[in-house]
Amino acid sequence: MNIYKQYFLVIFVFLLSSSFAYNQIQVPDGVLEAIKMGNSNKLADYFNSNIELVILDDSGVYTKSQSEIIVDDFFSVNKPNGFQIIHEGEQLNSNFVIGRLKSSSGEVFRVYFLMRQLNSEIVITQLKIEEE
Repeated sequence: MNIYKQYFLVIFVFLLSSSFAYNQIQVPDGVLEAIKMGNSNKLADYFNSNIELVILDDSGVYTKSQSEIIVDDFFSVNKPNGFQIIHEGEQLNSNFVIGRLKSSSGEVFRVYFLMRQLNSEIVITQLKIEEE
């Protein structure tokens, strides 16, 4: 009986871990490229219809087009010179990414975005860019 319990436990852990791996959303290359290049238009392609946006001291829930303008204003003042992912994880039914954005002027910003799969699309539902 003890062997059966151990066997069941091993299979249960394997199935549980594989289901977590299956739920992990892969960050689209287009999102990372858009951030690295400071391309708000390309980044907005991944925005949900409404997105919670925090850019330095400006925060709120904005439409996709409003968010694109706000992000474009940020990128025009803080031209990206590199982006590095620090951490990725899962939160409820979403995945998040925390990264470090370096600007051409030498400033460093912490970038956090939350992604969710809606139907067959991966969308960004929250974006935060804060001074580090």
